[in-house]
Amino acid sequence: MTRPFLSKYLRTSKAKDWAASNPYAAILAGMTAVFCLIGCGWGLPATESWSADSISPRSVGLLAVALPFQPGRFHTYPPLHMLLLTLLSLPVILFTLARAGTAPAKFIPAMIAPLPMTIIESTARLVAAFMAVGIVLNIYRIFDRSLGKRGGALAALFVAINACIIYYAHTGNVDIPYLFWASLALVELDATLGGEDRLTRASAFFTLAILTKDQAAGIAILPAICALIFVLRSPVTNRVKARQIAAASLTPLALYAVVSGAITNPSGFRARLSFLFGPASQEWEQFPRTREGTKALLGALWSSITEMSGRLPAVLAALGVVIVLSGIARTTVPKGQLRLLMPFAAAVGFTLLFNLGARRSEVRFLLPQAMLFLPYAGLAVEQALRRAAGARGGVILVGTVAALAIGEGVFELARMEGTLLVDARYAATDFLRALPANTLVEIHGGAHFFPQLPAHLRYRRRGVDALTARAPMAVTDVVDAQLGPPADDVDVVLLSAEISFDRTGPDLPDPSTGRIAPFTEFASRRFYRRLQDGEFPFARSLRSVCRLPFGIRCHKVHGSTGEEVWIYSRKHPATPGLPTDE
Repeated sequence: MTRPFLSKYLRTSKAKDWAASNPYAAILAGMTAVFCLIGCGWGLPATESWSADSISPRSVGLLAVALPFQPGRFHTYPPLHMLLLTLLSLPVILFTLARAGTAPAKFIPAMIAPLPMTIIESTARLVAAFMAVGIVLNIYRIFDRSLGKRGGALAALFVAINACIIYYAHTGNVDIPYLFWASLALVELDATLGGEDRLTRASAFFTLAILTKDQAAGIAILPAICALIFVLRSPVTNRVKARQIAAASLTPLALYAVVSGAITNPSGFRARLSFLFGPASQEWEQFPRTREGTKALLGALWSSITEMSGRLPAVLAALGVVIVLSGIARTTVPKGQLRLLMPFAAAVGFTLLFNLGARRSEVRFLLPQAMLFLPYAGLAVEQALRRAAGARGGVILVGTVAALAIGEGVFELARMEGTLLVDARYAATDFLRALPANTLVEIHGGAHFFPQLPAHLRYRRRGVDALTARAPMAVTDVVDAQLGPPADDVDVVLLSAEISFDRTGPDLPDPSTGRIAPFTEFASRRFYRRLQDGEFPFARSLRSVCRLPFGIRCHKVHGSTGEEVWIYSRKHPATPGLPTDE
């Protein structure tokens, strides 16, 4: 009795009905979910994420969500996503509080243990994966309305196979979440341009995106202006227009004022804005504010897009934009064409307000373009298929070009998935596990960039930075302003992925590479160079490099993937034959 009943229930379930009526969307959702699940255990179990600027697991587990509501204090990011992840992580946090108590000296060490941190990080990654699937489905919904199901599926496919989007779906960063809310807003905005009264919902979703990451304002600005013009030119009465505009303005304004802390913590809110428009942006500018600098920036933006999507998909996307623009120029009442242009307008707005404003071109800051520009590759393929309909040779040609473009995108995606699976920190972890118990390892670098640190070893973190500036770790911390040779009891020196690179001159690598290198003061640079040059009684015993089969390069994203890890071992007179990687 049970099995037939269950079988009948599954046959009539809403999910199965939806999949049956939306086969393209169901395939896209399943495919994106698989992409997100491959390598989903990247770096786990661990006490810290391997992704730079991730708010999980530390900010979530250590309750940093309270900062934006404490007078004068702030967190780097708006509180919305951190609040969501904190709520989901409450069982772990409350259990640890009950076991260790509320005193920070006991709670923090218990909280940053591998088990609670791994649970919180896994939760954050599942949320990101769910939202990545949502992004793909939202892009499908936008283009499906104007291009039909096949066109919508082709547009969304080029988003689903983008390497950078799938990478960030493996992390607890706020990038995928804010794009998810922004894509929902664009779905509602598309419905508004189609004649439905959905402007308030669109503005509310844009507000949620901005409350997740401030950069979302760049996505919202041009579509919001277009929507306002559309409402003002609509045939409804002025009273209805006023109601729509007021609801679309006041509702998100109130939402933002409350959640952002602008009302509850005005001093902290002002301090965060000063930080965002000051050190958080100005210190990381990659290109000068000159005509030549702008040209170089635009070239770097194109290179960053093609790095993660492939050249052919990017070229097809540009062709798709030209097709839409030419359609607008030829059409007397280009309502449908204008709806198709909204995602591109959002991408242009982000490029102008953020990329050109902040002078940044790393692939991380091209995620909005990956979501909003690349779907036009699918549009170009769909339009070419329609024109070639009935001509067998034309259909074969278009199909071949589309297959090559999709294949190139899948290749870049496979590179990214492979990069996560063969991260250099895995080999470094194995090296450390093979060391004798109680070996003293001196570690250098940020908490994000270390391999997993086996519990049977002892660790000493030595550096010039103050203890309050360091992320908490289960290690012995030492402040050494001179940073001289390692102490006599140190057997191994571990350099994290952010500082394991050749130093051939007095300066650090060009910041345009996107490498995270906070150790810029003289003492640290001198120490790493002396260690590398053999001035200390240590030899490099491991140079762990990310290697893929057939000589394929690993993807490098924001200093978090594809980097090397170096380990140095003490030279002992009794063992002159100490193996090195040289």
